[in-house]
Amino acid sequence: MTSTRLLGKYAIVFGVVMLTVAGFAGVSHGTGFIVGQYPIALDVVTPKDKSAFKAGESVPVMIKSSGFTDVKIVAKDTATGREEELKATLVKSEGSGDLAPKKWNASWPTAGKKPGSYAFTVTGLGGSKATPVAKSVTFSVVQPSGPAKISFKEPTTGRQVKAGEDVYVSVKASGVDKVEFAVRNLQTGVEKIRPSAHLIGSDDYTTSWSTEGQQKGSYQIIARGFGQDGKKLAEESVTMTVTGGAPPLTSQAAAKPVVVPNVVGMSEYQAVVSLDKAGLKINPAKYVSTSKQAYWGKVVEQSIKAGTQTADPVTITVGKK
Repeated sequence: MTSTRLLGKYAIVFGVVMLTVAGFAGVSHGTGFIVGQYPIALDVVTPKDKSAFKAGESVPVMIKSSGFTDVKIVAKDTATGREEELKATLVKSEGSGDLAPKKWNASWPTAGKKPGSYAFTVTGLGGSKATPVAKSVTFSVVQPSGPAKISFKEPTTGRQVKAGEDVYVSVKASGVDKVEFAVRNLQTGVEKIRPSAHLIGSDDYTTSWSTEGQQKGSYQIIARGFGQDGKKLAEESVTMTVTGGAPPLTSQAAAKPVVVPNVVGMSEYQAVVSLDKAGLKINPAKYVSTSKQAYWGKVVEQSIKAGTQTADPVTITVGKK
């Protein structure tokens, strides 16, 4: 009888303790402490600790948080101690409450930064009055080595494809800040820019080209490497043949106008993809220096106003440091 009463008392005390713990924020890294119904957690998804980025690249930052209403991201030059705060953008919330799990994005341009060691420190904010959780990662900024050089991995020159096939394009480029791809129809001389994808921290750049509806004949795939100042440093190309292609476009069909999308505010890559999907020809991008960091790597102007119907090529102007 006595043991039953004691057990009841212990059960009541244990329940009170559990409720008390649930009311306070923990300061460890996702160890089960909670704020309301959500555990406190903070994780730097990218960049990975001890990763490396070439000078001129933008470092993508992705944060996952839970139990916080906001996050603070600080970039630090470990050699000089100089710090700058990055603007975090909320991209996804997995619940209706303020403290629900969230994903945040930010970008840190390395243009103008000296090669060396840097660190990001991410702090969770607004969760409780307890000491906030913080996470740090270190990474390096390295100078592209050697003279500017581009070499095609694929396709090989002289390759033949049937109309409708997709052509995967891959190059290795060193000593450059970015690579731009283009496909030139050697029958007409018309050149069209292709969106470029880059594996951050590597020398690999890729794109793809669909030959659907292309005219039979020879085509040149061009890869151009540019420096931080926008100057062309290297260029290589391969020539291939489309067999059994579509008949040449009539002048009327070739000049059919389409609606120009609004690409101002997009990254250069996003803008090229958007214009390409709209069926527009794209001139090589222009670059303009700006003191506003938020404009670096973003389209600040397009040559033809959004909503306009046109068949003319579009030029985008991209901000840089």
